[in-house]
Amino acid sequence: DTAFTDFNQNAKQLGLDADKFKKDYASAAINNVINADMAEGTKANVQGTPAFFINGKLHQVQNSVDAFSKLLDEALKNAK
Repeated sequence: DTAFTDFNQNAKQLGLDADKFKKDYASAAINNVINADMAEGTKANVQGTPAFFINGKLHQVQNSVDAFSKLLDEALKNAK
């Protein structure tokens, strides 16, 4: 499973407990939580990550600090 291999490598790089990661990856309970989160995202029209909601409006932002900072600055400027 390519996804598992990629996630497992990321987990090791982050210093996570590899055995717990493998157990959680295969866990029906954990997968149910993930699937529920994905269903909520789909219902809210989220097309990918990262995605943020500010004042109830969906924002899909490039994966950069500058893009997110600009989004927050604009939201604060328009805040009432």
